[in-house]
Amino acid sequence: MRWMLGGAAALVLWTTDAGATAARVLQVPNGPVYNCALCHLSPRGAGPRTLFGEDVRATLRGTVVDWPTLCARDSDGDGYTNGEELGDPTCMWRRGGEVTGPPTNPNDPQDFPVIPPDAGAIEDAAVDAAPADAAPAPDAMAQRVDAG
Repeated sequence: MRWMLGGAAALVLWTTDAGATAARVLQVPNGPVYNCALCHLSPRGAGPRTLFGEDVRATLRGTVVDWPTLCARDSDGDGYTNGEELGDPTCMWRRGGEVTGPPTNPNDPQDFPVIPPDAGAIEDAAVDAAPADAAPAPDAMAQRVDAG
Protein backbone atom coordinates (compact mmCIF):
# COMPACT_ATOMS: atom_id res chain seq x y z
CA MET A 1 0.00 0.00 0.00
CA ARG A 2 2.83 2.40 0.85
CA TRP A 3 4.53 1.87 -2.48
CA MET A 4 1.27 2.66 -4.27
CA LEU A 5 0.91 5.95 -2.38
CA GLY A 6 4.56 6.79 -3.01
CA GLY A 7 4.21 5.95 -6.69
CA ALA A 8 1.04 8.03 -6.99
CA ALA A 9 2.72 11.00 -5.30
CA ALA A 10 5.74 10.71 -7.61
CA LEU A 11 3.48 10.55 -10.65
CA VAL A 12 1.61 13.69 -9.58
CA LEU A 13 4.87 15.58 -8.99
CA TRP A 14 6.34 14.39 -12.29
CA THR A 15 3.30 15.34 -14.37
CA THR A 16 3.01 18.71 -12.64
CA ASP A 17 6.65 19.50 -13.39
CA ALA A 18 6.36 18.27 -16.99
CA GLY A 19 3.22 20.33 -17.54
CA ALA A 20 4.84 23.46 -16.15
CA THR A 21 7.89 22.96 -18.35
CA ALA A 22 5.84 22.42 -21.49
CA ALA A 23 3.82 25.53 -20.71
CA ARG A 24 6.97 27.62 -20.25
CA VAL A 25 8.33 26.52 -23.63
CA LEU A 26 5.30 28.20 -25.18
CA GLN A 27 5.85 31.38 -23.15
CA VAL A 28 8.92 32.45 -25.13
CA PRO A 29 9.19 33.04 -28.88
CA ASN A 30 10.62 30.06 -30.75
CA GLY A 31 10.62 28.08 -27.49
CA PRO A 32 9.46 24.88 -29.23
CA VAL A 33 12.54 25.01 -31.49
CA TYR A 34 14.76 24.16 -28.53
CA ASN A 35 12.07 22.64 -26.29
CA CYS A 36 13.28 21.74 -22.78
CA ALA A 37 16.95 22.21 -23.77
CA LEU A 38 16.32 25.96 -23.94
CA CYS A 39 16.23 26.06 -20.14
CA HIS A 40 17.78 22.74 -19.04
CA LEU A 41 21.10 21.05 -19.73
CA SER A 42 19.21 17.83 -20.37
CA PRO A 43 17.06 17.94 -23.52
CA ARG A 44 14.48 15.95 -21.54
CA GLY A 45 14.12 18.83 -19.06
CA ALA A 46 14.46 18.91 -15.28
CA GLY A 47 17.80 18.99 -13.54
CA PRO A 48 20.41 21.74 -13.89
CA ARG A 49 19.44 24.82 -15.87
CA THR A 50 21.19 26.60 -18.70
CA LEU A 51 22.15 30.27 -18.45
CA PHE A 52 18.87 31.18 -20.15
CA GLY A 53 17.02 28.80 -17.82
CA GLU A 54 18.45 30.58 -14.79
CA ASP A 55 17.27 33.90 -16.23
CA VAL A 56 13.82 32.38 -16.84
CA ARG A 57 13.72 31.27 -13.22
CA ALA A 58 14.79 34.73 -12.02
CA THR A 59 12.06 36.46 -14.04
CA LEU A 60 9.13 34.15 -13.25
CA ARG A 61 5.98 35.72 -11.87
CA GLY A 62 4.42 32.69 -10.28
CA THR A 63 4.43 30.20 -13.14
CA VAL A 64 4.46 32.84 -15.89
CA VAL A 65 7.62 33.98 -17.66
CA ASP A 66 8.03 37.77 -17.57
CA TRP A 67 8.98 37.91 -21.25
CA PRO A 68 9.69 41.67 -21.56
CA THR A 69 12.22 41.43 -18.71
CA LEU A 70 13.74 38.16 -19.95
CA CYS A 71 13.78 39.47 -23.52
CA ALA A 72 16.00 42.43 -22.63
CA ARG A 73 18.63 40.25 -20.93
CA ASP A 74 21.66 38.74 -22.67
CA SER A 75 21.90 35.31 -21.03
CA ASP A 76 25.00 34.13 -22.91
CA GLY A 77 26.85 37.46 -22.91
CA ASP A 78 27.32 37.62 -26.69
CA GLY A 79 26.06 41.20 -27.02
CA TYR A 80 22.61 40.21 -28.34
CA THR A 81 19.49 40.26 -26.18
CA ASN A 82 17.49 37.09 -25.67
CA GLY A 83 14.77 38.76 -27.73
CA GLU A 84 17.12 39.36 -30.65
CA GLU A 85 18.26 35.74 -30.47
CA LEU A 86 14.75 34.28 -30.26
CA GLY A 87 13.17 36.46 -32.97
CA ASP A 88 11.66 39.29 -30.91
CA PRO A 89 14.09 42.23 -31.08
CA THR A 90 11.46 44.70 -29.82
CA CYS A 91 10.41 42.57 -26.81
CA MET A 92 6.76 43.00 -27.83
CA TRP A 93 6.04 39.33 -28.64
CA ARG A 94 2.90 37.74 -27.23
CA ARG A 95 2.14 34.02 -27.09
CA GLY A 96 1.21 32.80 -30.55
CA GLY A 97 2.58 35.95 -32.19
CA GLU A 98 4.93 36.28 -35.15
CA VAL A 99 8.70 36.13 -34.76
CA THR A 100 11.40 37.52 -37.05
CA GLY A 101 13.99 35.32 -38.68
CA PRO A 102 15.39 32.02 -37.53
CA PRO A 103 16.31 31.85 -33.85
CA THR A 104 19.79 31.55 -32.44
CA ASN A 105 20.60 29.86 -29.14
CA PRO A 106 20.55 32.30 -26.19
CA ASN A 107 22.78 29.85 -24.29
CA ASP A 108 25.61 29.82 -26.83
CA PRO A 109 27.81 32.92 -27.19
CA GLN A 110 29.07 31.57 -30.53
CA ASP A 111 25.52 31.40 -31.95
CA PHE A 112 24.07 34.85 -32.55
CA PRO A 113 21.98 36.66 -35.16
CA VAL A 114 23.82 37.66 -38.29
CA ILE A 115 22.78 40.88 -39.96
CA PRO A 116 22.81 40.29 -43.72
CA PRO A 117 25.45 42.41 -45.50
CA ASP A 118 22.76 43.94 -47.74
CA ALA A 119 20.39 44.86 -44.88
CA GLY A 120 20.68 48.57 -45.72
CA ALA A 121 20.44 48.02 -49.49
CA ILE A 122 16.70 48.70 -49.64
CA GLU A 123 17.05 52.09 -47.96
CA ASP A 124 20.09 52.95 -50.09
CA ALA A 125 18.22 51.95 -53.25
CA ALA A 126 15.30 54.24 -52.34
CA VAL A 127 17.65 57.20 -51.96
CA ASP A 128 19.47 56.33 -55.20
CA ALA A 129 16.16 55.97 -57.05
CA ALA A 130 15.27 59.68 -56.73
CA PRO A 131 15.18 61.26 -60.20
CA ALA A 132 18.37 63.16 -61.03
CA ASP A 133 16.40 66.15 -62.34
CA ALA A 134 14.19 66.43 -59.24
CA ALA A 135 14.34 69.82 -57.61
CA PRO A 136 16.14 69.77 -54.30
CA ALA A 137 14.02 70.25 -51.21
CA PRO A 138 14.02 73.89 -50.10
CA ASP A 139 16.47 74.61 -47.36
CA ALA A 140 14.79 75.49 -44.06
CA MET A 141 17.23 78.35 -43.50
CA ALA A 142 16.49 79.83 -46.94
CA GLN A 143 12.76 79.71 -46.19
CA ARG A 144 13.31 81.66 -42.98
CA VAL A 145 15.36 84.31 -44.80
CA ASP A 146 12.69 84.66 -47.52
CA ALA A 147 9.98 85.06 -44.90
CA GLY A 148 11.38 88.12 -43.47
